Order: sequence, then structure tokens, then C-alpha cells
Amino acid sequence: MTFSILVDASDVAIGVGIDSRYISEGRDNTDKTALKYMEVTTDDVAGFSLGLWHGRSNFEDYHETNLSVSREWGLTKWASVGLDYTYLDFSGDEPSDHEVSLSWVVEITTSLALDVTSTYSEESEGVYSTVGIAYITGIKNFEFSPYASIGINNDYVADEHNGADHYAVGVELSYSLEEFSVGGHISAVAPIDEEPGDTLVESTWLGLNVSYNF
Repeated sequence: MTFSILVDASDVAIGVGIDSRYISEGRDNTDKTALKYMEVTTDDVAGFSLGLWHGRSNFEDYHETNLSVSREWGLTKWASVGLDYTYLDFSGDEPSDHEVSLSWVVEITTSLALDVTSTYSEESEGVYSTVGIAYITGIKNFEFSPYASIGINNDYVADEHNGADHYAVGVELSYSLEEFSVGGHISAVAPIDEEPGDTLVESTWLGLNVSYNF
């Protein structure tokens, strides 16, 4: 795949990474098994960003592929809105999905940002929202970003309780040197108002990734 006609080369990144758990929406998708992934992204294709992400786990030979296209608009110098479409393909008998996300980011200060994102799933016909806040700081090529968020289910995770269902906290780290960057994170989730039948987990996990920009 090449974007040489529409994309400046410096806007393309290729990365690989590993997470000790694959947790999303407060739920463990691979039963305490690590996930390895690769991704290719570009930030300027006629004003759009494109992404390809593929992850694999030894848990029941799980694999997942995401194809995404997104665009962001600046509303003011401190606020922006983004729209994202993602096609998700899963291993086994799990049906594929089409998701549309709308996000709103407000820079409270030059280092503190509020992010509100809602995602609609065609498969579940539900919406999952997150409200998060992050503090971004750094020295030279090193960046440090602690964050906290709350997840809110509205029939996105079918047959489980609606409303606020988990909180997450963590720290993301990255170091960039010319075209290369190395990143990592430590994250934790815990249920909110867990009910019988919920698949929410309380867990802490680590991740590491390396990317090359060209």
C-alpha cells in the first residue's frame, strides 16, 4: 500500500507493539493473554487520516483487523471535533462491525486536555462513550502523560448494564529521536456498579510500542 501521490512521506508511520492484556470498554478480550499488533497510519490524505491495525493473541488464536478513516476540525485555538469510521474484522464466528465515532477535545490549559468520545456500533446498535482527562508534559524528546477516564455503556455491550460501568487510570510515556519513537504505558481498570452477568474486570497491564516515521 502506498500513498505517494497524496501524502507527504513524513506523514506515514509504521509501528509494532505488545500489550500484556487486550482490554477495551473495561473488559478483557483475550482472557489475560498478551496481544501483539502492527499498525500503519498516515495523517494527510486529502485532509483525512487513514489507519490499518492488526492484532493477534494466542488466546484461541484470536486476531482482529481494523481499517479506519478520520478527520479533525479545529473549532477554536483550544477546541476541536473529530469524526472517525472504522471497519472491524474478527477471528472465528464473531461478526464484523462498522463503527462511527465522534470526539470533542478541549485544551483546558497548554498541558491539560479533556476528551469526550462516543462510538456507535452497527452490530450492537448501541453507543459507548468515554470521558477522559490527560495531563501532557515532557522534557526535550521525552513525553509523559498521566490520564483518567470513565466509560459509559448504552447498549454497546449488549446484555450488560447501561450507564457508567468502569474507570481507567494510567500513564503513557514516549521518547522520540528523529524518525524513531518508543512508547509505553501502564494502565488499570476497575468496574463501576458491577452487576451479575457483567464481564467487567479489575486489572493492570503494560504495553510497549516502537514506530518509524518516514
